[in-house]
Amino acid sequence: MTSIGSPSPFFLAGKKAYEVERSLRFNDDDSTRLTRTLASDGNRRKWTWSCWFKPSSLGAAQVFLLSQRTSSSNQCHIMLSSDKVDFESGGGKGRVKTQAVFRDVSAWYHLVLHLDSDNSTASDRVKIYINGVQQEVTIQTTVSTGDHGMNNNNQQQIGAQADTNNLFYDGYLAEINFIDGQAYDPSYFGETNVVTGQWNPKEYTGSYGSQGFYLNFSDNSGTTATTLGKDSSGNGNNWTPNNFATNDAIKDSPTNNFCTLNKLNSE
Repeated sequence: MTSIGSPSPFFLAGKKAYEVERSLRFNDDDSTRLTRTLASDGNRRKWTWSCWFKPSSLGAAQVFLLSQRTSSSNQCHIMLSSDKVDFESGGGKGRVKTQAVFRDVSAWYHLVLHLDSDNSTASDRVKIYINGVQQEVTIQTTVSTGDHGMNNNNQQQIGAQADTNNLFYDGYLAEINFIDGQAYDPSYFGETNVVTGQWNPKEYTGSYGSQGFYLNFSDNSGTTATTLGKDSSGNGNNWTPNNFATNDAIKDSPTNNFCTLNKLNSE
């Protein structure tokens, strides 16, 4: 198995650096999560999730980055399973997991995962990218055509399993983009430094679709859906913070990576 490390702090030569101002710190001991109930369904066959994540804990069987669940047959998740990125759609509609593991607690990883369930090539219906590189995956269950649970008009959660309110993510998330109705590759959200060859964030400038959102956690003046959970896409699809404090929106980010003790090195 492969373990992938952190992005470079440098940027494309000749361009003004794009800066990610803040991240949001999720503490599993505090049961932190963001929640949102959609007013109406978005596109349940095609969407893109992009985020930067920096884990604080390793080895958990399952922790959830994005989740929708009302029952075992109506659920859809993006999660970390034993340090692999894992997509699962309930009712036997599909499960895809990276072969690589992501165990550097000092690293910011850029994750792009898109669903395109009506793609005629079954193996292309879910694609997972880390730091701009498409990942080799294990397809445990072939992703079915048609609608999937994510982006429906039930509660969605970031940082925990929806409905059950458990299996909390422990770590940091930054620069979250959810694109409703498009299956995009990482070039929309990041770019390669031509000098160092490293992958770095860039501003997404496209459409979000009706149910898409952009969370940058830049307003830490309060812990409401219009401050800490504010959607900056222009759609007004705000998220409600649960059990966060204002100081959980911090300046540790993919472009300002704070030093972190590595739990893998005990010497």
